[in-house]
Amino acid sequence: MTAITNLTFSISSPDGTNAVLDVSYSVQQSALERFLGDAGLGFEECIEIVGAGADGAADQVLHTFPSQLVIFDLGELVATRSRSLTVPRTGHPERFSARVEVRYVGLDTVPARADCAIHASAAPRESY
Repeated sequence: MTAITNLTFSISSPDGTNAVLDVSYSVQQSALERFLGDAGLGFEECIEIVGAGADGAADQVLHTFPSQLVIFDLGELVATRSRSLTVPRTGHPERFSARVEVRYVGLDTVPARADCAIHASAAPRESY
């Protein structure tokens, strides 16, 4: 089964107008998945930025990164990914999470999934 490790998420605002959402992680395949990958099975990543709802309300998807295929070098079991998305800087919840899923392309299966939270209180509010 595919596993997601070393997930990190950060937010910066280099120009004060936009926010840059950076997500990095490693994805590891099993030997069987690698064999199937070498034979043509594809892997797709889906990344969402989720804001925590106030007072127990449901989480809200704030931003979705465009999906991309995860490419492994022939015979490799681990791929390191780093993605950035620039979005308008607007008011957002106090707590954010990056949610990463890696799915088999063309198969209806449960994806590998990992979440990484970031709290706005850990960085100055004006930084986002």
